[in-house]
Amino acid sequence: MSARCRPSWIRRAAPPALALSGPERDALIWASMGKSVPEISEEMHLPDQDTIFLLESARHKLGAANWTHAVVLALRRKLIAI
Repeated sequence: MSARCRPSWIRRAAPPALALSGPERDALIWASMGKSVPEISEEMHLPDQDTIFLLESARHKLGAANWTHAVVLALRRKLIAI
């Protein structure tokens, strides 16, 4: 069935996930525990801007709308575990 003929209620397959780096996974795990950027930065011994970069990179790779959505997608795809 071509994309043009596909009914609107049929969901598209999720885009293939690019491999997350170790620090991206770690940042998502800390975010899944409700940690803020400053708290994640402190745990990972990174500046806040680097933590934001890691979370944004993971969000982009997963095709998520925001960091919370990225955590949910990573959990569903078994890329992280809590």
